[in-house]
Amino acid sequence: MDPLSQAVVGSALPASFSYKKYLRLAILCGALGGMAPDLDVLIRSEVDTLLALEYHRHFTHSILMSPIVGLIVAFALWVVFSRVKKEFLLFYIFTTLGVATHGALDTCTAYGTYLLWPLTEERYTWMNMSIIDPLFTFPILILLAIATIWKKQKIALLSLIYGLAYIGFSQYNLSLVQGRVIYEAQNRGHKVERMFFNPTIGNNIVWRTVYEANGRYYVDGVRSIPFKTMQFFEGVNVEKINAAEIYPSLGENTQQRQDILRFNKFALGFLYEHQPHILADLRYGLLVNSADPLWGIKVNITKPNMHVERFVNRGDRRKALNEIKSLVFYGTSKSNQNHKVGEL
Repeated sequence: MDPLSQAVVGSALPASFSYKKYLRLAILCGALGGMAPDLDVLIRSEVDTLLALEYHRHFTHSILMSPIVGLIVAFALWVVFSRVKKEFLLFYIFTTLGVATHGALDTCTAYGTYLLWPLTEERYTWMNMSIIDPLFTFPILILLAIATIWKKQKIALLSLIYGLAYIGFSQYNLSLVQGRVIYEAQNRGHKVERMFFNPTIGNNIVWRTVYEANGRYYVDGVRSIPFKTMQFFEGVNVEKINAAEIYPSLGENTQQRQDILRFNKFALGFLYEHQPHILADLRYGLLVNSADPLWGIKVNITKPNMHVERFVNRGDRRKALNEIKSLVFYGTSKSNQNHKVGEL
């Protein structure tokens, strides 16, 4: 999630259980601890463009690594603020709690997080939160600001309760969306083999949904507000590919083939051919129910031992955001008027 969300949630946990006299220290340490795991964005390579994707949300985001990352952050803070005569153990506890929230919060989003590394290299995702959601972040921020000014631990605890309640609400809304997608798939005569859900940016009302059936991926949109009529926006479908076999001229051990497999792992298997020799991540799209991707890779079969290039869609982002806003507030699609809109 965005750095502000990570900071406020990182603050909320240690502040909720801190003594009043340590409350502000808990908020400071928790905020910096909550943001620290994203320093993995510094891991990158000019030659290997997939390295940054591969190592973002990797070992620094594992809850099992929280004590180590927390120790590093705590030591840095203790050196800077040691004149306040606080015990190092306090810094360590507060920063570690903040760090521990980071991976868990990121796992709520659709991107995928190495939550239990090194026990497993599986990318976990609960798919119930957008990477940016003001209705989640700003109430927590406001409550923490009040708690900081008034030195009220109970208000900090209230911010944590609100955050957990919001995540619970998002999980409930996800279950409604899942039910609708299964219903629509059955109406199409499809047996769903696997599904993926991604709330669009800034909200958990409009969702991008993808499911696999009969060797194809089906992309649709759902607008879900609990206790209100749900809307379904029928989208497109694309052919599923086999990352290990596409472009047969690439040998099994070539760099291009290995990079395709790496990107397929990052995309959690939702890979498709967007254009000739451009493979894209179907989980993310410019429009909620289209196959127009946000990113992918360019494969060069004439240079099998070179790394693939990153592909970033330079489409109209402003138009896409206006489309999401129209769907969220009005339940109408400007860009997909020819697609079926179903209510249930």
